[in-house]
Order: sequence, then C-alpha cells, then structure tokens
Amino acid sequence: MKRISEKFIAKCSLEPFNDDEIEILEEYGSYMENLVLYKIEAQTDEEIHFMKVFLTNNANNARTEYEKIWIKYIQRCKIHLSDTDYYNQTIDDTWCSRKALKEAYKWK
Repeated sequence: MKRISEKFIAKCSLEPFNDDEIEILEEYGSYMENLVLYKIEAQTDEEIHFMKVFLTNNANNARTEYEKIWIKYIQRCKIHLSDTDYYNQTIDDTWCSRKALKEAYKWK
C-alpha cells in the first residue's frame, strides 16, 4: 500500500481497533479508501487482491494486514451507518463501473 498526503478521516469509531491497527488506518486509510471509491485504479497485484477482498466482503480471503483491517473497518462502519451505505454511493469516476470490477476481479 502507498501513503498519500490526504489525511484519513474515519467514518466510525475506532474504539475496537488496537494501536497498531489505528496506525495503519491513519497512515494508509486514505489510500485504501480512494481505492474502494474508485478514485484511483488498483495497479499492483496487492492492490488488485485488496479490491477482490473488498468486493467480496469476505474476511476469509484477506491475506494482508491491510485487507484484514479494512474489512474490520468496513464492518464497524456498517454498524454506524443507517439509511445510506457510504461505499454504495454513486461513483463519479468513469474509468470502470462496480459491475465491471466485479467481473474483472472474479475469484477463481
């Protein structure tokens, strides 16, 4: 994962996270969030796998700490979000639709 200068702003309480997990979210959360919101394109094998884990929402497929922490973060946020799901919002980027991504990143 890469770091970007954009500060990560959590959409839910980070209370259930340990210090190491919070540090990863603070350092890499903006990058991971931009990946899942399709603001940047997954380019490396690690990023593509990260997107597969996110799209399937299957913690059993998570291999890296980034993936495990992001799944935990998404699950925590879903508890706090009511009518609108932050990650099902309309995406402005047109390079690839969610449906196309799901097709491109199918599990074998």
